[in-house]
Amino acid sequence: MALQEKYKSVIDSINAAGGRDVQITEDGGVLKVAATVPYPKDKMLSGIRSGNRWR
Repeated sequence: MALQEKYKSVIDSINAAGGRDVQITEDGGVLKVAATVPYPKDKMLSGIRSGNRWR
């Protein structure tokens, strides 16, 4: 079974969040997921400043 089929729900979740270029690899039992996901800068900066981590 290809990794793309096995982890289809993960890929679908990332795509639903606006992600693209999803790449899944498995290395010695470790699942590695790479994707380009848009994230608004203002939220990111305020999250860092207020001590909230990525909410």
